[in-house]
Amino acid sequence: MVFRPIIYILIFCSSCAGVRSSNPSSDKISINLSQQGLHEVPNELKGNVTVKVLKLYGNKLTELPEWICELESLEKLYIGKNQLKALPQSIGNLKNLKLLSAQYNDIDTLPNSIVELENLEQ
Repeated sequence: MVFRPIIYILIFCSSCAGVRSSNPSSDKISINLSQQGLHEVPNELKGNVTVKVLKLYGNKLTELPEWICELESLEKLYIGKNQLKALPQSIGNLKNLKLLSAQYNDIDTLPNSIVELENLEQ
């Protein structure tokens, strides 16, 4: 028997990930961009009002954009294992946020607005 290696090619397509959508009704409720080697949060997420779960775990993010607060339906944000040194002040505007997972970063202080996350459970 001859064994031939099988090569899988993962193509990041916008329609698969639900990130590049001009039609809000087609936006995904959960977006997983973990371990994609991202250096920044894709601008295509800006203004998405339907996403409830955003997974950015294990990338190379050094900061979160201030517009993160525009994700007004966000309930769970996974940003662990990046290179974050701080969270944006706008994080306090995520009024529906229940879970903020930010372990394995270089964050030494939290913004004052963190106390405004009245629904934060974890």
